[in-house]
Order: sequence, then structure tokens, then C-alpha cells
Amino acid sequence: MIKTVRCLVFVSLAVLLLSAGCSKKVLNPVDTSSDAAQPQDQQMQGFSQDSGQDAQVTTDTTAGSAEFGDKMIYFDYDRFNIRPEDTQILAELAAFLNLHTDLKVQIEGHCDERGTSEYNMSLGDRRARAAQTYLISLGIDSQRISAISYGEEKPLLAGHTEEDWTKNRRDQFVFSGQL
Repeated sequence: MIKTVRCLVFVSLAVLLLSAGCSKKVLNPVDTSSDAAQPQDQQMQGFSQDSGQDAQVTTDTTAGSAEFGDKMIYFDYDRFNIRPEDTQILAELAAFLNLHTDLKVQIEGHCDERGTSEYNMSLGDRRARAAQTYLISLGIDSQRISAISYGEEKPLLAGHTEEDWTKNRRDQFVFSGQL
């Protein structure tokens, strides 16, 4: 009798853990208002630039130099939905891409170190694709956007605190083409 109860408890826990790991998550609804996609070139300061030679962003010095820093969007723990505070960053990115039609963007999805490598690669992919879907909803051609996951492999901060993990749960934007 005790063996049967232990077996049932073990099986119940296993089913519970498996079902929790496989639950589907729903993206936030997309804001497609015309205000969100208005071009605002001055607000585009802060996006990262690809350092690869064949995909390097170049600027026309007569039009002024566009400086791209490290602007990113962040995610809550174990989530891939776009947070309301990050929709403005994506709207600015869409406006910038609408102004510079020769540019393409690669969205890199990242995670903190918690969870398995496989899970974090999948979560990073879902994060990058959530931003990709949001940009497409703002009118950016899907051919100009690619998504890649680095999972936990490229942390921004190497520490093991909640503050470090918060910064590591992010999407980064890498541009290619001619500006």
C-alpha cells in the first residue's frame, strides 16, 4: 500500500513538472496605432551596430553621424512577452527602419543562467521572435528582420544576482546594410 502511494505521488509530480514546462505563453496584444510608428530619428540613439566587416553599418557624413549604442528591450523571468515599457523602443526601431530602407536588423534573444541550456535557447528564440512579430505588426518587411537565440551563452553581466539576471534577459539589435 505504501509503495502504491509513493508511486502515485511520484507520477503525479512528474506529470505536474512536465505540464508546467510545456505550457504555452501568449504574446501581449500589439499596439498598431499610428503614433507608435511615427519616424523619430533623434530618438533612435542607442541601438547597437554589427561589427562584422560585410555587415557593417556605414553613415553618410554629410547627413550627420548616427551613433548606435546598446539600446535593448528586457523581459521578466521565464517570460517572452513584450513589456509595455519596451513597446516605445520597438516603435522607435520601426520608425528608424522605415527611414533607412536599406538596413536589416538581427534580433538576438538572450536569457539569464537559470534553467537548462536547451530551455534557455528556446526561450531566447521566443523572445527574439516576439520582437520580430511586433516589428512586423508595425509595418516592417519580414525579409528585413532575422531572429537568433544565444540563450544563456552571452551574458551581459557575469554575476549571479537578480540585478545581473535582469540585465541578461534581453533582446539586442544588430544592424546590417548601408545607412
